[in-house]
This record gives sequence, C-alpha cells and structure tokens, in this order.
Amino acid sequence: MEVHGIRGQDVREALERARAQLGNGAVVVSKARNATGVTLAVAPSVPRSARDLEQLRRRAESLLEAETRGGRARPGTADVRRAMRRVGASKSLVEHVAEHVGQRLAEGRHPLDLAAEEIGRLFRVARGGARGSLRTFAFVGPAGVGKTTSIVKLALRLVRAGRRTALATLDGGRVGAVEQLHAYAKLLDVPLFVLGAASELPDRRAALDAAEVLLLDTTGEVDADAREIATLRAALASARPEQALDAYLVLAAGASRAALAETQRAASGARPDAALLTKIDETRIVAPALEHVLAQRLPVAFLSDGPDIASRFHRPSGELFADLLLRGRLR
Repeated sequence: MEVHGIRGQDVREALERARAQLGNGAVVVSKARNATGVTLAVAPSVPRSARDLEQLRRRAESLLEAETRGGRARPGTADVRRAMRRVGASKSLVEHVAEHVGQRLAEGRHPLDLAAEEIGRLFRVARGGARGSLRTFAFVGPAGVGKTTSIVKLALRLVRAGRRTALATLDGGRVGAVEQLHAYAKLLDVPLFVLGAASELPDRRAALDAAEVLLLDTTGEVDADAREIATLRAALASARPEQALDAYLVLAAGASRAALAETQRAASGARPDAALLTKIDETRIVAPALEHVLAQRLPVAFLSDGPDIASRFHRPSGELFADLLLRGRLR
C-alpha cells in the first residue's frame, strides 16, 4: 500500500486535499510541520493487518523525514533517497532517480520499483564474446583488486560452457602468483602461458590456435600494464588482425572516488572496453564505483561478490544494478 504526501497551509487544507485526491476512505498515518505549513502522510485506505500498518508507518516516516529537515522531496520519493544515500550515492544521482520516480507516482506503483527501473536503464552491459577466432580478454587493475580470482571464475564458466579456453599472465615475477594460476589451470584442464611481455603473445600462434578465448592476467602495476596492453593491441593488429582484444578494467566495489579516478588515469593507455566490479560482498558503499563506470561510459561485464570460484560471479542486469544502488548488495 502506498503512502502519499499531501501538503497544505494547515491541517484542514491538507485533509481537504487528501480527500479530493484519495477519496473518503483515506487514512492519515502521520503528519509533520514544515516551513510552508503541514504535510500529511496519507494511505488510500485502512491497512488490513498489523504488518501492513507497520509498513505504512515506516514509509510515512521516510516520507516525512525530508519535510522535517527542510527538504523538497516529492511525495513518495523519501524511501528512494534514503536507500541511495546509504550506499554512498552522490546528490546528483539521487536527485536524478528521485525526480524520475516523482514523475511516475501517479502510476500507482511502489517508488522503489520505479527507482529500480530507472537505475537499470542507466547502465550498459558488455556483450559476450562470439565464437570464432581467438578472443583475448586482458584484465587490468591495481594489485589486490581481484583480477586473478575473476579470471579463474570466468575461466570456469567458459569451460563449463564448452568454450576452448587458455590462461596467460604477465605476472611471472611473482612465483606465488604463477603457482596459483598453474594450480587453477591444472584444475580446469586449460593451458597457461607465462609471458615476459604482452608482445610475445602473437608469437605463440601454434600453441593458441586451439583456443577460442584467452584470459590475460596482469601485474597490478596499472601504468605499466596499460602500456603492455597497448603494445599487444598494436602487435595483434599487425600480425593477427582477426584476433579481438578486450581490456577489462577491474575495480573494487568499495574503492574511494579518488582511488577510482587514479586507476582510470593509469589505465587510460589500455583503452578499457568494459569494467568488472569485484568484492561487492565486502562493502555496502557501492555507489562510487557504479557512478564511476557511468561517468566513464563503460559497460559492465561482470559483478563478483565473493572468493568462491564456482559461484558469486554474475552477468549484470538492470535488476542487479538496482539491488546494489538501493540495497548495497546483491540478492
């Protein structure tokens, strides 16, 4: 059941407006004074149960909160505003979604459902790779952001889908990192190539001809990795133009706006084609990372919310983006 905010210069005027808009069966749930008079939180009818009454009270509290703080929120948008603020959304994004919701309240749908639709519309989803010539996906991002784990998660999905998959890494200087990838490559029964430089990859033609998808791990030194990926793009364009290369920018969901901006600057030479958000389970303040991909006009390839390689790795959708910006987590 919806709660409507009805304004008036005094209670009598607000009651008259409530009756005119919602009929004689309308029920006042709560009220609040504001700078211009009074606002009533009004339900169209008497709640049927104690549970419905409690839900109405919570919605009325959210609606009137903006009024008592001097806000100018349109009726029905307070729940949306509060939910998005909790996940760290900027004022501009909150206002954009709330305005959209306010314009559609007459449809009679819950404001959070309207907000979810608008949030889902804002984001783009990266397209999957088509079968055919070898396609390389290079993962670039700071050390510790979850690049290797994401690569293994994606490799498992690809293998299960029957895609001929190979792994490669530029992080040969770290013995532990190579051993970890070797163990996963053995588990998945896929080849692993340890490269001194990305430019070596086109020379591995014979070894790679059997693969459809190559997943390339990087060192975590984002500036250097971006240069390697740029070199690889040029080498492939010259030696094997039929091979496609996509650079995935891997971002931790809880990263600060400053850290996100620095990663973007360092990775610019790689010309990222899409973003991959990791460690969603470790934070509820996910809005800065999501707003970053919006500002950069990056489609999102995957959402990762846990270390288990067999699960918690998702192709994004409008519903999942809405979960993140309204709940701070995936369902």
